Amino acid sequence: MDRFVRKDYESDSFLSRQKRMYEELSIFVVENKTIIITIPSMKKLLVAVFSMMLSASAMAQQPLESQVIELKQKIEAQQQQLNGLSRRVSEVEQLNIDLRKAMDFGKGITTAQGDNGVTYKLISLKGNKAEKSITAIFQMSTTSDMVDMVIAGYEASYVDLYGERQKTENLTVGNDVMVRVFKDAPTNGRIIFNDVDIDKVKEIKLLRFDVLNGENKESVMFKDLKVEW
Repeated sequence: MDRFVRKDYESDSFLSRQKRMYEELSIFVVENKTIIITIPSMKKLLVAVFSMMLSASAMAQQPLESQVIELKQKIEAQQQQLNGLSRRVSEVEQLNIDLRKAMDFGKGITTAQGDNGVTYKLISLKGNKAEKSITAIFQMSTTSDMVDMVIAGYEASYVDLYGERQKTENLTVGNDVMVRVFKDAPTNGRIIFNDVDIDKVKEIKLLRFDVLNGENKESVMFKDLKVEW
């Protein structure tokens, strides 16, 4: 009798262990891989699930951070390229401005014809408010092979809109008294008027100066001019 009772007891114990084992056995499938975890209690089960969730979150966060870093690097590289292009555009714009000034400088405001194939061209007429002065730059060119010109020692003058006349002897072409002008080699001269009335000299009705062209003295005249202040 004792033997049968012990067998039944042992059988019950065996069944209890089997049942408890199956109850504590949990199967998880992660990335097509079967993972078997034995958890002896509900508390441990929750802990395991929570741990797996944290691990999954960390795994998902790591690639995201890498993508953000890569994106920042790409943005910085593109910004550097844009800065380089911006500098190039500024350089080209400045070059265009310089070329435009050079072209405008050669155009001339007006011209006057002289002897010996000489052409007088007024290049600029600018005022300086701080110094109360006006500077006229003119250019001489010739179709002859060579012409000797004398500017120094002669007089220049202008008449403003109010009929006021002002004169000067500040005429220069380089530092020489006599200037030799060659064909296809224009030469610039300068006339400076000091102590001008800034309010009255917005425009000039007549700008006149004398030169010795070869052996002939002649007067060069430019009319109806605006002063650039």
